[in-house]
Amino acid sequence: MGKKQTKSDKKYKSNKSLVKAKIRTQKIGQQKYIRETIRNEKLKRDDLSDSEQEEQQLDQHYLKISKKKDKKESTKNDNGITKHEVEEFLEKLKQEGGKTTKEEEEEIQQLIASVSDDSDEEVFHGGDKEEDDEMTDDVTDQQEVDEEDEQYFERIAGEIQEEDEKDTKEFGNRIKVTKALIARWVKKIKTSNAVQPLFHLILCFRSGLKKEGENQESKKKEKEPEIPYVVPDVATFARVTMACVKCLGDLATILTKYEQGSNKLPAKHSGWKQIKLALSTFINAFHQMMEKTLDEKLLIYVLHYFVRLVPFYGLFEAQPKKILRLMLNLLGHSNEDVRVRAFIIINSMAVIYPYPFLELCIKGIYYTLLRNSKGYNPSTFHQIEFLKNCLVELSTINFTSTYHHAFTYIRELAITVRRAMDSTVQNGYALCYNWKFFHCLDAWSKVICAYYKQENISALLYPVTQIAMAAIGLTNSAKHYPFKVKILTMLNQLSRDCDKSFIPISQTVFEILQLKQAINTPKQNQKPQPLYFEFKLKAVPEELKSREFHQRIIDDCCFLLLDHLANHSKSVAFPELSYPITNFLKKYVKSHTETLHFGISKQITNLVKHVNDNIIFVNESKSKINFTPLEFDKVIEFLKDTETPLDKYYANEKKKQDREVLERVAAKLDEKVTFEEEEDEEESALKEMEETKLKRKRGDESTESTSAPSSKRTEPSKKKTKSSSNASSSNKKDTLKELDLENF
Repeated sequence: MGKKQTKSDKKYKSNKSLVKAKIRTQKIGQQKYIRETIRNEKLKRDDLSDSEQEEQQLDQHYLKISKKKDKKESTKNDNGITKHEVEEFLEKLKQEGGKTTKEEEEEIQQLIASVSDDSDEEVFHGGDKEEDDEMTDDVTDQQEVDEEDEQYFERIAGEIQEEDEKDTKEFGNRIKVTKALIARWVKKIKTSNAVQPLFHLILCFRSGLKKEGENQESKKKEKEPEIPYVVPDVATFARVTMACVKCLGDLATILTKYEQGSNKLPAKHSGWKQIKLALSTFINAFHQMMEKTLDEKLLIYVLHYFVRLVPFYGLFEAQPKKILRLMLNLLGHSNEDVRVRAFIIINSMAVIYPYPFLELCIKGIYYTLLRNSKGYNPSTFHQIEFLKNCLVELSTINFTSTYHHAFTYIRELAITVRRAMDSTVQNGYALCYNWKFFHCLDAWSKVICAYYKQENISALLYPVTQIAMAAIGLTNSAKHYPFKVKILTMLNQLSRDCDKSFIPISQTVFEILQLKQAINTPKQNQKPQPLYFEFKLKAVPEELKSREFHQRIIDDCCFLLLDHLANHSKSVAFPELSYPITNFLKKYVKSHTETLHFGISKQITNLVKHVNDNIIFVNESKSKINFTPLEFDKVIEFLKDTETPLDKYYANEKKKQDREVLERVAAKLDEKVTFEEEEDEEESALKEMEETKLKRKRGDESTESTSAPSSKRTEPSKKKTKSSSNASSSNKKDTLKELDLENF
């Protein structure tokens, strides 16, 4: 090869490789520190998805560099090297008598310069020719990559500085909430059950709820300390709310040792003092959040986890009523998931909280039903039916309280019917012929149908049927035919679900069939239009003259009679019960053969034929029995499990009618039309009644002024009139008016 190497030369080379290794380790440590700072800053900005590729490229680059290093050189020392250490090393080498060439001295000077300037360039030694041959190919590549890295680091550092300056201008000294910070707090809560990070989450939740343009004067008046956290955008606010609701419920159950699903309030353990302040601060911010417009997905998530907090808020005095008001407002929400979760919270409150709170829940749902039942159309009928089902579900908790509420509200409905019957106004029937009256009556009828076997609730069947029959008989006009059909279907449903109780609806159906619009068949229109009576209580004059209205009357009346007879098709007295109906229908077809259409008369005769077939079937089965009418239990079980011919015919007709109703509703869903004509008519009737009362009062005052001289004789008569006026005023207070939700 060349000259022989002395001991001093070997020592120089080994020490020189040590210097080189120290410089390289120093460089790698600096690069790793820069990478960690970049990664932390990007975590704060929530830009992890954008920086993943760049970080992978850097990792691959530094792995290549580390593989090319000598393992011995990298493991000796990991500390950095300075310029002073290199100069001391050279002085020691000269004292020992080591020989150095000019090239080696120049290389050492380059090493010293690289260390002093803190440059990131790779410095290679030139002592050994074999090492130079190996490294010369990689020097240019490494230099190019290092230059790219420098540009990348400079660009990232500039962006970080700009963002820091913006944050200081916008937020000042307050801390910006990020995804990493929220995850850190949640991890501490789960691992150590600590309350302090939960307070930090609640503070972030409160800061996100505050308005952007808040005046300093309001802050001074309130004298509230400034919250040290800032929520920059909507996404972080959603993360904070979700973490806050979930962690609060989990931590409260752990600290109070409460079993979720129990029907009792949690006991005040030692952990209750730790979590009490967090619960109170959160619920105050929760009320502010519900006043604002929120995203539906976030609202569903919050309500889903808020159910776990319901038992703990029962230990506060004022919070249960406030929460109930919020949930009752959400029952009228357009989204079905929101309505369901709000009712779950109300139901859990009614079960867990002490007894008087159940009455507030029943009242609240009944009042919300009244408030939302003004208009009934394809876009609102889901909400109204849901509220009726909510009332039915709450009735299962305590039947005595439901009986008291049902009795009072059914009595109010009876008073309105009596008031409409006694009114001298032309439109007095409008007090009952509206959506409010119908939905209230229908809601209590559903409660009776669901729990008829309970002793208290079974007693309400008779007053409900009496009110319904009295409301039907207020007018005989054909324009209110849709309201009457709805009431009659409700009565058929009551008789079916209440142990086949007999409710005589046939006479009212006969009155409908004797109307002019049912007897005389009008001419067929060129453009027939379907009638959407599912969302109407009153027909328009144009509809009364159409042939579709005539056909609809016959169809509905035939189906009502079929439903009425199918409920009692298994009864022993079916032949006697069905005789007046079949007799009337036969006479009706004979007397109106000229005016009725051929298809309508055929439809009625088909119904009579199926009823006669069922009469024959019942008479044949009656001939085989061995019990007397006094054996009431056996009479009830007569034909209990058998299917009669009329049941088969009713099932087929029911499927057809349900299909037609679904088609009409689906066609009407596209049209956003509301039907509020009945409400206007009700208001006009109330105004007329008030005007007549004022006129009467003025007339009474004038008569009293004329009869003033004869005061001694008329004193007892005045006392009577005062007592009668007081009685009438007390009756007025009992009438069904707009219920005050504010007082509630």
